[in-house]
Amino acid sequence: MESTTWRRGFAGAVTTTAVLAVPLARENRTMKQAGGKDIVGLQQAGSAAAVEALFAAWGDPGRAAARRSLRLDFAFAPAYGASLALLIQRTNRRHAARDLPARAAVALPVLAAVCDAAEGVAHLRLLDGEVTDRIARHGHRAAIAKFALLGLSIAHLVARPALARRRP
Repeated sequence: MESTTWRRGFAGAVTTTAVLAVPLARENRTMKQAGGKDIVGLQQAGSAAAVEALFAAWGDPGRAAARRSLRLDFAFAPAYGASLALLIQRTNRRHAARDLPARAAVALPVLAAVCDAAEGVAHLRLLDGEVTDRIARHGHRAAIAKFALLGLSIAHLVARPALARRRP
């Protein structure tokens, strides 16, 4: 049975994630309408030339939507990070998982949120006119690391129950 503190923390993190997802989706729609790509297009742009092409396609409305989206993401990332970390913690507890991979898995979504923040800083710098290959690569690599860490987090949630069933 989960503690009241855990339930409240999880409910707060999930609610914050869901509430912030609404304006983030709206900003993504605005970016797509402006230039055909949403924020993922910026995450994939690993060079100054790709960033410049995306910014040109977006125009002022798309760039403004990207800026709003990135600012919202600074609240969204800790919320989804906490939600996933608490869910992993619960899964580990339910399956009596105390090994090193189980303990380390709790940190994965937190690290993903940190990567998301680093990505956001790089992308805001690009939007502020510091369009360089170095900053574009930094944002791109932070996005890749974030998605890899989130993938590992979800893999742990799926695999941990199966591993627990295999134990004698």
